[in-house]
Amino acid sequence: MKVPVWAAVVLLLLATSPGAGAQEGEERWRGGRGASVMVRPVELTPADLEHGRRQVERMLGDRPGMAVYRREKDNKAGYVGEEDAIYQWAVQAYAGRYVGERVFWDPTEPGEGSGACHSRLEVSGLYSVQLKNATGTGRLAFEKMWSAMVFEIHNMSLGTAWLATGLGAVEGKVSAADFARSCARVEWQAIQKMSRFREEVWRPWSVAQGFTSDEDTWRWRDQEDFEKWLSHYTNPEAYPWKPYQAMYEGLRRWADFYRERFKVFAPVLPGERQD
Repeated sequence: MKVPVWAAVVLLLLATSPGAGAQEGEERWRGGRGASVMVRPVELTPADLEHGRRQVERMLGDRPGMAVYRREKDNKAGYVGEEDAIYQWAVQAYAGRYVGERVFWDPTEPGEGSGACHSRLEVSGLYSVQLKNATGTGRLAFEKMWSAMVFEIHNMSLGTAWLATGLGAVEGKVSAADFARSCARVEWQAIQKMSRFREEVWRPWSVAQGFTSDEDTWRWRDQEDFEKWLSHYTNPEAYPWKPYQAMYEGLRRWADFYRERFKVFAPVLPGERQD
């Protein structure tokens, strides 16, 4: 189907997350060539892992601030390499372990006001990650870029929840405000997964390397409680209200197009497992 330019803009809006992962054994998306199935667990091939390694190397090359950190014990530079747990996790993430499809590194910086964003399979045809380049802005840049990348991997891995939320808007079953709230809830779920990553992967690695981790880089205020967390976002012209309400309007305007598009990548019905 040939899509008008302005419809493509709506596609791009839906494909990216303006906000702030499925763990092994959970349901994951696998799509392609007009069909999708749920797969569990994801079996990574040597080719998948090589793809993941190439994407990580490209990411570190384009964002050198993610490749170098300072060790507290001697203030000397440490360099992220293949032996590091965070490197290995990223390889598997790009290889597709958490979303069921290979993920691609996109060197393009996200739009203004966003530290990171991702595209999803059911909209753009590929999973990809974009990160704002904070290289050279201080010691925290290293950790901020890594935490943003980890968040987007977990965010895109919640594919069932994102699809169900989008379908609710397409079918006109929710208001614009409720849609924005639902999108925020999906991203809140990604925050919980991100916190587990910090405890299970990042913190042990940082301790072993003598790198002092900044907990605030991985946490949001009142993140343990969705209602309390959301209550901090009171500006109707900011996240999550304005960007997601604009997205809602696009979904409603192009409801017929998205209804058919989503069928290609909807092997489960809304309401089935979303966490």
